[in-house]
Amino acid sequence: MKIACTTLLFATHASGFTTDLRLQRAPILDDILKTEPFETLSLNLDIGGSKGQSHLFIRDIKLDFHQVDALEDHVAMPGSNGPEPTVSSGALQLDVIDGGHFVSMKGVESVNLAHSCWEINWKKDAPTGALICGFEVMEDYKRNEATLPKGRTYLSFPIWDRRALEFARKKKASVKVHAEAALKERVEELSKMGETNNPIMKALHYRNAYAASTRYLDLPKVRMSTVPDEGEVMELPNGMFLTTKGLIWTKVLPAGQQILLGTANISNEVSEE
Repeated sequence: MKIACTTLLFATHASGFTTDLRLQRAPILDDILKTEPFETLSLNLDIGGSKGQSHLFIRDIKLDFHQVDALEDHVAMPGSNGPEPTVSSGALQLDVIDGGHFVSMKGVESVNLAHSCWEINWKKDAPTGALICGFEVMEDYKRNEATLPKGRTYLSFPIWDRRALEFARKKKASVKVHAEAALKERVEELSKMGETNNPIMKALHYRNAYAASTRYLDLPKVRMSTVPDEGEVMELPNGMFLTTKGLIWTKVLPAGQQILLGTANISNEVSEE
């Protein structure tokens, strides 16, 4: 199935004239949509709280992506319907081939996802963007205390271009080396502090251990943990890389609080049928 790429035009209408906003768009958005990034993806969801709490595992969601405008009854999207619509590709058609299923006390239950669409959001000059899928969950789905609530729901997966991903991975590797060195130095200095009876040397080793701890804490470890390793991305036909680990969340648009519901995982290779 080959799909013709739609022309995406963002405009405002005021006082009888149209202002074309394409010049404010990230050029990479148009580059991505010149080719078919993907057609069909299979997903698994893990709905639930922190460790020790109940989880709702929804398996085998199958989505078919089209590069034509979304149907009129699609859900509002955080990019195209948010405060900065120029970051978005626009809402595009998304068919739910299978809404997935889960096991509860009732047995195997199917999930009904409707009014679906997708978009790619990419701020100008940003190193990464995001694939966003939007749905209307038609009823509450529960397993013990874990719930996928009825209402508007989104899935998001980071997208990288090759150069940004390579740079981020090098930075991540460097941070890891410096973090390990700082921890090693801290342990060694504390050990030396415990071995000496000289109060001046104790103070010196304590100062060195404290400095090593400070260097460790100042490293951007949390930010670097979001950089995907090998095996955590799939290369798209257009040369971009899609992170296979994403999030599922809900939000009242345009500026409501984002509520995290769980995680999403792409479970297949990109289909190029």
